[in-house]
Amino acid sequence: MDTAAYRFDEGNLYEGDAPLSCAGRAGASGSSGASRVAPNPYGRDAWARPQGAGSRSARSAGSKTAQGASPQRRPSRGSARAFAASAAVPGVVRAMLGGLARTGRAARGRRIGRRRWHLWSVLSVAALSIFVLVAIFQMANLYVEGLGLTGPGIASPTADTAPAAAGADEADDPASTPRDEWRGGHLPFLYQTDPQYRDAPYAGTTVREAGCGPTSLAMVYIALTGKTDKDPAAMAAFSEAGGYVEGGLTAWRLMTDGAAELGLSSHEVPADAGRLAAELAEGHPVICSVRPGDFTDTGHFLVVAGVADNGELVIHDPNSPANSARTWDVQRVLAQCANLWAFEWV
Repeated sequence: MDTAAYRFDEGNLYEGDAPLSCAGRAGASGSSGASRVAPNPYGRDAWARPQGAGSRSARSAGSKTAQGASPQRRPSRGSARAFAASAAVPGVVRAMLGGLARTGRAARGRRIGRRRWHLWSVLSVAALSIFVLVAIFQMANLYVEGLGLTGPGIASPTADTAPAAAGADEADDPASTPRDEWRGGHLPFLYQTDPQYRDAPYAGTTVREAGCGPTSLAMVYIALTGKTDKDPAAMAAFSEAGGYVEGGLTAWRLMTDGAAELGLSSHEVPADAGRLAAELAEGHPVICSVRPGDFTDTGHFLVVAGVADNGELVIHDPNSPANSARTWDVQRVLAQCANLWAFEWV
């Protein structure tokens, strides 16, 4: 059979423009052509369009016959299985997505746990670092106080002649309170740079250079005892004779053991405004060992005589008439103190 001359339409086989129906070929008679009728193996919907313009009428006639004679096509088994598979896909997808979501939540929980652990680790390291830095700072401060110029036990010999606060006008020859005005109950102004005392030897140098400690103790001694036998030069000699000079510096022991030899009782006072005010209210003058700041570049001794009407401190600085001529904020002074001693007459 020349397949190029045949076509399929609605389950019938066509030769040219005429169908090979139950009557056989076009123009033939009898039923011998019945075997020539072939069903369309592609189903009702698999139409083959006619080739050429001359076949339009035959196609139209064949279509009308097929629409009335062909049964409705039912889906094949393969199509049913594909449909069932397509219906099951959403459930499978939902199961897969649910598993992925649970896996994601678990992973996210692990990540959050790791982040929290990392955060606590960072905070712990930071806290430990701060603690170590504070400890190092405190140890360094104790070392400086123990071996340096302002530590517990000694004061700087050169600090006594260090410049006072910036802008202070220092007299070339400061005048101390005259000896005939010394009396008990009144703290005199005595200066280590006073020409009467400044050249007296002390601690390998002079009172001018290193005599702030003896000069401060001399002011307290005079105020509490009313005696006049210990001016700055005499107190410097007493300090050296008693062994209260160490390495060219005035030892803090002069304010305790040395004061006891002079008949004075002393005790340390914390750097607290309330405690300081209470000691002064009891009539106990206070000697301060101060660190570098408003009064010195290295270390220094000075006397707190009392509280002024404005609530500030009255200072007797043995190295500065200018510092002694003004009042000072309590906290500003206490912030610079390395130690304080309160004195009374026994």
